[in-house]
Amino acid sequence: MCLLWLRSLCEIEISHWGSIQVTEHYKLVHAGARHKGVFSRVEYQSRPSHSGVSSFKHLLAELPPRVHSVYYRDNIGNISSSRLHTNFKKSELLIEPQYPLFGGWKSTFVIGCGVPLEDFLFEAADGTRYLNYSFGCPLAETLVEKLTVKVGAPS
Repeated sequence: MCLLWLRSLCEIEISHWGSIQVTEHYKLVHAGARHKGVFSRVEYQSRPSHSGVSSFKHLLAELPPRVHSVYYRDNIGNISSSRLHTNFKKSELLIEPQYPLFGGWKSTFVIGCGVPLEDFLFEAADGTRYLNYSFGCPLAETLVEKLTVKVGAPS
């Protein structure tokens, strides 16, 4: 199994209007054996069963249920292929980056979504409100080297 090392910034913005906007910035590095030689997309795509066995062709992100306004983009703004599957328990975003990730290769991208405020903001008996949002890396098969979380609340 290949490992992906990750640095991440998670920004959670609570709105007056019944929604929470979550934006996650990723710096991803494939920590497996380094790719040797020249990469040929033609060769890679013409022999999918033989080429790229140590590469990641897609990434799977598990998002909260009832997400809306989901987006994915890389550091230059390009949107690669992605598919979103949702049900009442979870949402899964399958991302296909512009290029596969081989050992030593890096990728920088952003995943963003909105979630209903009532699913994560609660009020205690004394009137204190609290946010109950699980944060961490939603990407399968990754290890997080550094995670920074910023929460913005309305004043």
